[in-house]
Amino acid sequence: MRLKEILKKYQRKLTGVESGDREVYVIEKNQLKEIEEQLSISHVIKWVACKDELPTEEKKYLCYNGNNVKELRFIKEYLAFECFETGVDVDVSHWMPLPEPPCA
Repeated sequence: MRLKEILKKYQRKLTGVESGDREVYVIEKNQLKEIEEQLSISHVIKWVACKDELPTEEKKYLCYNGNNVKELRFIKEYLAFECFETGVDVDVSHWMPLPEPPCA
């Protein structure tokens, strides 16, 4: 989630405020901690060791097997990662969610 999207959830427009040709928005002080948490979660992607945790959703992940980094699909029923082109299971030591695509 991008900064603008996160802030949009919390901000409220002030009406009747003299600000020239700009709009003025306010974010409540008690919401700052929640915003900080969302920013840290959305911008920091870390490798997760498979021995510590496996994904909870069946989708594609960035995976490392000790030699290579590959995009693989997690199959929840088998608790395994597989190559989506061949359907072959791949031994994986670490995984992480795929990053957000670049801005258009």
